[in-house]
Amino acid sequence: MQTFALSGLGNISSRHIAAIKSIGGEILDTFDIDKSRNPSCETFDDLLKTKADWIVVLSPNVTHYEQAQKALAAGKRVIIEKPATLNSFDLEEFDIEDEVYVVSQLRYMQSIKDLHMKVVRDDGYVVRLNIVAHRDPTYLANWRGDEGWSGGLMHIIGIHYFDILTYIFGAVRTLRYVRWISEWRCTGQIELERAIVSFNIEISETKPNHKSLTVNDQKIDLAAGFFDLHSDVYKAIVDGEGIHPSEMYRAHECIDILMSYQCKK
Repeated sequence: MQTFALSGLGNISSRHIAAIKSIGGEILDTFDIDKSRNPSCETFDDLLKTKADWIVVLSPNVTHYEQAQKALAAGKRVIIEKPATLNSFDLEEFDIEDEVYVVSQLRYMQSIKDLHMKVVRDDGYVVRLNIVAHRDPTYLANWRGDEGWSGGLMHIIGIHYFDILTYIFGAVRTLRYVRWISEWRCTGQIELERAIVSFNIEISETKPNHKSLTVNDQKIDLAAGFFDLHSDVYKAIVDGEGIHPSEMYRAHECIDILMSYQCKK
C-alpha cells in the first residue's frame, strides 16, 4: 500500500484525498497552518518525520518549491500541486533522478492525449484558447488574491493551459502581443513551434465558466471531466509515469514572458 502525508488541507485537498483513496492509498499525516482543519502535525518539519512514502504539497503556491526540496532532502518522494515554483529557474534545481512529480491533470484528459498523438510533428496549427474561470468573491479574498503568495492569474489558472499548449505544440518562438486588461484577465497571441495561439484567460465573479480549446476547426471542452482526473494522475505517478518538474519548463517559460508585460499598480 502506498502511504501519503499532506501539506495543506484547503479546498484542493479533497480531490487529492479522493484520488489517494481511489488507488488504495492511505493518508498517515497532515499539516496546515490553519489549526481549525485539525492537522495531525504542528509544523511542516514535523510532517517530514512521517513514515509515509509520499509528501503531497498542497500549500499556497509560494511555498511549493521550498517544501518540495525539504521533503526530497528528508528522503521522501514528492507530489506537488501546480505550480511547482513561481520562478522557472528553480526547475533546474530538481534533479532528473529525484522522485518528484507535478499534478498536471489536463495531460490525462483523453481529448488532450488524442490531440497530442495527432499533432506529433506537424505544424501550422491555428489555436484559440478561451478560459473563463468563474469564482465567487471569497476565492481571491485569501492568499490567492495576493500575487506574492499565489503568483497571480498565470500561476493560479494559466499554468494548466500553457502546460498542455507547450506539451502539444512545442516551445515558445515569440510573443506576438499581450494585453493585461486587469490583473485577473489577460489576452494575447503567442507563437509556438507548431501553432499560433490566441488566448483569453480570466477569473470572473460574474461570467459563467467557459473552458475551450479550438484547434483549426476542432473544439475541445476543457471542462469536461476536469475534476475526475486526479485519480489518473496518482495512478500514473505510483506506476512510475509521473510528470517531472523539468517537463513543465516550457509552460513556465510562457508564463515568465507574459508576466513580464503585466503592469504593476
